[in-house]
Amino acid sequence: MNKGFTLLEMLIVLVITAVICVGAITSLGRFRANTALDAAHQDTLTALHEARELTLSSKEATVYGVHFQTDKAVRFTGATYDAGATSNVTYLFDPRVRAVSISLSDGVSDVVFKRLTGETNATGTIVVAVYGKDMLRATTTVSSSGIIQ
Repeated sequence: MNKGFTLLEMLIVLVITAVICVGAITSLGRFRANTALDAAHQDTLTALHEARELTLSSKEATVYGVHFQTDKAVRFTGATYDAGATSNVTYLFDPRVRAVSISLSDGVSDVVFKRLTGETNATGTIVVAVYGKDMLRATTTVSSSGIIQ
């Protein structure tokens, strides 16, 4: 009696191992994409909530806003966005994530909150997405009352 493995048995083991590895790599890729998307969506929400709260608390007796670009959200101080301001707080998105739709009223890319009420004139949605086999997306909505969902 031979005590060993045949070539066929070895090939079957290799094929099964390859299938398991491909499945694991695919799952890991989806997990990483979901994590990147969740982080970008959370950064968007955080920037908006912070800007609204700072405005409502009248910190430094001014208003705060958030400027959106495809690769980042920037919380800024004052009524208008200044890219060079030292007070800006930038939330960079993972390179796999992009703001694919910034659909705010009047075609603006800034949301500025009003003191005392927290309302805003820039209403609409910001959609961040990860492109891949299945495009994953997350939507943030800003209402005129300043409520962020």
